Amino acid sequence: MRQKAIFYPGEWEPCHLHGTLDEMARMRLYDGLQWPKAGGVLIDAGASIGLVSAQLQPQAQHVYAIEADPAIFGVLVRNVTYNRWRNVTPFSFALADYDGTAVLHREVGNPFGASILMPLSQDTVTVTAKRLSTFMREQGIERVDVLKLDVEGAEHAIVAEESFADVAPRIGSILMECHYLDVRPTLERIRDLGFRDLVRPFGPKSIVAFRRC
Repeated sequence: MRQKAIFYPGEWEPCHLHGTLDEMARMRLYDGLQWPKAGGVLIDAGASIGLVSAQLQPQAQHVYAIEADPAIFGVLVRNVTYNRWRNVTPFSFALADYDGTAVLHREVGNPFGASILMPLSQDTVTVTAKRLSTFMREQGIERVDVLKLDVEGAEHAIVAEESFADVAPRIGSILMECHYLDVRPTLERIRDLGFRDLVRPFGPKSIVAFRRC
């Protein structure tokens, strides 16, 4: 049997990725997410090369892995194909608060850092942008058991956007990374939409979790 493997951009395997997974395990973020017995649907927005998708796909019915950077998306597709994650479908676009196109800024020296909101560098690429509601309608997604948002600052605009309130009742749990912004309005917005805290933020850049009440 072919051994499973995770491929990285080039040959660089930065230690901070393993640190992120260790942090998520320590915080036990997945406790209480309540997957259905037959598995559930995960939208992994900011999927990068597929580390979170890899961790959750064994218990999921289907994973929609969204990655904006075309170069990183190529690695994600390679990981999905090589490891035969048959329940993972990769998509190449930026989840945003509008439909259209966006300029993606890549962080210098970090192939995993790219943002449509933060001007990280002059290394840019134009990508497709879509609302969550648009994507769910296009794919015929009726229910999302876990929505993971790690999109380098765009989380706040996505949650604040009007149509997010339309799809929120069909979302079971939210995992979101906060990116050096005042997150209080975003967290209040999520609570107002019927979610309760599982994990509260502990710093300017941290992972928070919510479950529908």
